[in-house]
Amino acid sequence: SKKNHKELTFKDFVLQWELLLKYLKIDKCNLIGFSIGALIAQHFAVKNTKKLNKLILIGSVFQRNKDQIALVKNRFEQAKKGGDIVNSAIRRWFNSDYIKKNPDIINLFNDMLKRNKKKDFLPAYKVFVHADEHLLNFNNFDIKTLVMTGENEEGSTPEMSAKLHKKLNNSELFIIPKAKHMVSYEESEVVNKKLYQFINN
Repeated sequence: SKKNHKELTFKDFVLQWELLLKYLKIDKCNLIGFSIGALIAQHFAVKNTKKLNKLILIGSVFQRNKDQIALVKNRFEQAKKGGDIVNSAIRRWFNSDYIKKNPDIINLFNDMLKRNKKKDFLPAYKVFVHADEHLLNFNNFDIKTLVMTGENEEGSTPEMSAKLHKKLNNSELFIIPKAKHMVSYEESEVVNKKLYQFINN
């Protein structure tokens, strides 16, 4: 992705995906979105229903309450001031047992997060923080969708996924026991098996 954006919107991310599909000459695909990518996937899907076979949303926030929005806004302000949000992110994303048993994976994420440059990271993070201000109309949305999250997810809670599932007419809800935000790492076999079944059935 190009950098040096002072401001970003969901329209920018959606346009990027539209151009990528055009460049790759893909007329129709299955789309998987994770975390902020799950939000972008929803915006893409509502605008480009004919380009999708199936939609998978992993760890998506949805209709956050005032306290939940306040928490993420506080993290955003800390990041703007140069505060360390890496350790708290790791604790939100992974169970403590997984952290102890998988130091290589945790170090990988630590290094990745520490390499983030504030001027590139903050515009994208701001889109995530204010996502609830950009509501989508799912009334006529009928793409077969899988909504997935971890049972112990703190940011994209099972309750949010359940509400999103109810909003989407043709959707399936899948909550992964004991997992947190990084379900695709903590429970990779469970996640991949479910994705394979959903896409191929």
